Amino acid sequence: MKLVCEEKLDERDKVWIRELAVASGWNVDDIVEELKNLDVDPSERVERYRALFEGYYREALEHKERMDTKQAGEKIWGRNS
Repeated sequence: MKLVCEEKLDERDKVWIRELAVASGWNVDDIVEELKNLDVDPSERVERYRALFEGYYREALEHKERMDTKQAGEKIWGRNS
């Protein structure tokens, strides 16, 4: 995979990554990081997954405080709109 080998991504690759980000609710950098580590045992990435959860959960709480419950719910469920 290009990301693992640190090869330059073409426009089609970038579009695909952006589509994954929209579908998952993750940001593009998190998607790239995860794709680079697909072959790593998930138990070795526990701290990374915890950090992701905490970040997205914090964002959900911020949306809730601003009374934007739709965005808060989407953050919790892993979706962006």
